[in-house]
Amino acid sequence: MDEPSEYIDFMARYRDWISIKRIGIREGTKPEEVSLYLASVKTSIEPKLYKFLDIDIEALDRLAADLTKGMRKGYDSLPSVIPKLKEKEVRDALAKACKNPDVSKIAEAYLFGRILSNLGIEAFATPESIVKVFPELKIPKQGMPKRGAPKI
Repeated sequence: MDEPSEYIDFMARYRDWISIKRIGIREGTKPEEVSLYLASVKTSIEPKLYKFLDIDIEALDRLAADLTKGMRKGYDSLPSVIPKLKEKEVRDALAKACKNPDVSKIAEAYLFGRILSNLGIEAFATPESIVKVFPELKIPKQGMPKRGAPKI
């Protein structure tokens, strides 16, 4: 097999989080393969952004699910859900999800993204949306590869 001539590497080590991702780019590597890799990196690191800011994304995921419960998927549901974001219960839940009140706007952005996603609207390319356009591609597996017992 020919060796890649270029690479895109992502490596992170912060507290107890370690993430290593690499794509080798060969002469035949298609731009959509690189895009899928980049979308995969974004998808895997984005939740960490909020967790490092002590935003309770699990609570916001539940809130987004409650706000969109029973709604049809698609843009037509947006006029029904957007006014709910101003309700006291929602504002209180957002505040409770943040240990630091200064990050409430960031938490609100996360919540809005989850609402959009629950309605079947993606504001950014995801691995799933790329694979729908390019079905020959496969979403990269997350996590460390399984290895056998170490040799002694």
